Amino acid sequence: MQNARYQIYPEEYDCKIRNPNDLKLYSIGSGKAVAITGAPIVADEGQDNQKGSGSLHHSVQIDKAGNVWTQGDNTCNISGLGIGGSTIPFTQTKIGNAKQVIAYANSGDSPAGTQPNGLGYGNAVVTNDNKLILIGNTQSGFRGDGTEGNSAEPGPYVVQGITKTIKKAAVGSFIYLLYTDGTVDSWGGTRLKYYPTYCLGRGVDNPDPTRPGAMVFQEPIVDLEGGSNRTLFVGKSGKIYGVAYDYRYLGIPPGKAVNGNRPIDITSYLALPATPIQLAVGPNCNYALLPNGDAYAWGDNSHGEIGNGKEADAASFGYNIPWNSWLVPQYQPVKINPAGVSFVKIFASNGLAFYVYYEDTNANLWNNGRNKGFVLWNGIGGNSTQQASQPDLWNVPIVTVIAGFGTIAAAQPPVVSPTAPRNLVSVDLLFLGNKITIPASSFTNIKFDDGSSQ
Repeated sequence: MQNARYQIYPEEYDCKIRNPNDLKLYSIGSGKAVAITGAPIVADEGQDNQKGSGSLHHSVQIDKAGNVWTQGDNTCNISGLGIGGSTIPFTQTKIGNAKQVIAYANSGDSPAGTQPNGLGYGNAVVTNDNKLILIGNTQSGFRGDGTEGNSAEPGPYVVQGITKTIKKAAVGSFIYLLYTDGTVDSWGGTRLKYYPTYCLGRGVDNPDPTRPGAMVFQEPIVDLEGGSNRTLFVGKSGKIYGVAYDYRYLGIPPGKAVNGNRPIDITSYLALPATPIQLAVGPNCNYALLPNGDAYAWGDNSHGEIGNGKEADAASFGYNIPWNSWLVPQYQPVKINPAGVSFVKIFASNGLAFYVYYEDTNANLWNNGRNKGFVLWNGIGGNSTQQASQPDLWNVPIVTVIAGFGTIAAAQPPVVSPTAPRNLVSVDLLFLGNKITIPASSFTNIKFDDGSSQ
């Protein structure tokens, strides 16, 4: 499989795309690609997709020098600089030496009207010197120090007690740290009441969510994706494990008995034809990319996120289909890439962005899902007040190709400038040790072994 050329960071009302031609960040929130003034030149990320991230109403990126930049909803001081304003443009934080960033919307069940209205915006940063730094909201026990945390940290907060080398993090309403030795620590979720038992996966009921604890796995873990209401893990053997407060997200049909306080081996439930080379997690659906370029999806398809042509009949819901509604369940993974099309990357976000992008082997872009805010770049969409005709004007329930920034030009051989013709002037012959120079005009009818003459 070839590397992806695009970097795409979905948000609810916006979608940030790094143009592979000029390397600038563009916003797709208006339904067309608009270069973002003041945005950093984002670092290359290859297949890892860890140098940038989008969430509900903000995003975060790492620039070429390893510095962290963020923009969007500033309710919780997402820059860590204490600057004012309800929103901020792209702003450089004080954090450098970064290797992974995650924009998260730390959801909870706090009463409406409280700060920050059940949602806490923040950014998680993993640095090359093995630190986990949080900027913005640290509620739900994110600090890992035994406290609830703060709705808005005054500055970047370094999580203490990390002694292993961090390979990758996943953050949403919970925090998961995958270490290079294959173990995983989990914590968070205080505002979700009973969820920590099911989502922290420590093998005990009611674990302490305010301090990191080891998850219980049958083998070393090599990858993870998620952090919100579910998280997927890949074992060294290729098996896929999952934790979730609702097992339907894991591909487990209702009525199946499972052990709820530890990660569940869901490999047999999914029955994918090959071990995925990438897993992606959206707010309602999961996606798997196989080595041959096939893409599969499963989960709650109410907003058309699966991409198989189905979606909920939203006439009775106006413009806002309820989240986690399970109006159109898809338990078994279904193949979604069109015939003859192979994907190289899937771009999704668990931060309530109910849509997904894909890149194929020819650098074409495809997408499907909810088009609120015109984020699917197809020239149509809906604003936040549009009502009854949502399914017809907003959603794209089947995987559909869009223009993007153009395709990869076919490789051409290097251009070789023609050389000027050379004329024979004379020939030097060595005869009995003496050099004899014969003018070219003395030669006539020169013949070659291919039958040609001159």
